Amino acid sequence: MRIRFPDNSFIPTVALAPGVDGALQAQARKQLVGGADEYLKVIATQGYRTALKPTATNKYIWGSNSFAVNNLIVIALAYDFTKQQKYLDGVATGMDYLLGRNPLGQSYVTGYGERPLHNPHHRFWAHQANAKYPSAPPGILSGGPNSSIDDPYANAAGLKGCAPEKCFVDHIEAYSVNEITINWNAPLAWVSAWLDEKAHAP
Repeated sequence: MRIRFPDNSFIPTVALAPGVDGALQAQARKQLVGGADEYLKVIATQGYRTALKPTATNKYIWGSNSFAVNNLIVIALAYDFTKQQKYLDGVATGMDYLLGRNPLGQSYVTGYGERPLHNPHHRFWAHQANAKYPSAPPGILSGGPNSSIDDPYANAAGLKGCAPEKCFVDHIEAYSVNEITINWNAPLAWVSAWLDEKAHAP
C-alpha cells in the first residue's frame, strides 16, 4: 500500500522526526529520495549544472536562487538517508553554480568566489547608495536571475530579452534580481553547514 501525504511539505518532517511510525517514515524517505533523483536529472540537463530548470516558457522566476538552493536540501537529505556519492556530488555541483559557475561568472554570495556579490538590495547594507551605511557582510545570497525584470534599474540596464541565467545585475536598486531575504538565506546557511560537515567527516 502506498502512503499518501496530503501536502509534500510534510515529507521532510516525517522523514526526519524521531518517533514517527517506521513504515510512514520509510515511505517519506523513499519519496524524498525520488525527488532528489529528479533534481539530479535537472542538474544533468542544465549547461551550468544547476538544480533548477527554466519554466515551460524558458524563464527564471523571482528568487530563482532560492529554489536552486532549496532543491539542494532535498538532495542532501537523500545522501543522509542512502550515503550514495551521487547525492553528495549533486549538492556540491549545485553550490558551484551559486558561487560563480554560471554564465555570468557571478557569485551570488557576498564575500565568496572570484567575483562575489557586492550590492544586494537592502535597506541597511546600503553602502552603494549611501557611504554612511555598511556593505553587506560575507555570506549573503541574492535572489538571482529573474526573467521578468520587474524593476526600473534592471530594465534600464538593458536586460530585456536576456537568457534566463543572464537576467541579473549586481546593483542595490535592482530589487527584482538582487533582493535578499531571510527565507532565501536560511537554506544557504543549511547547505553550507552541511557541505562543511561532510568535508570534515572522518
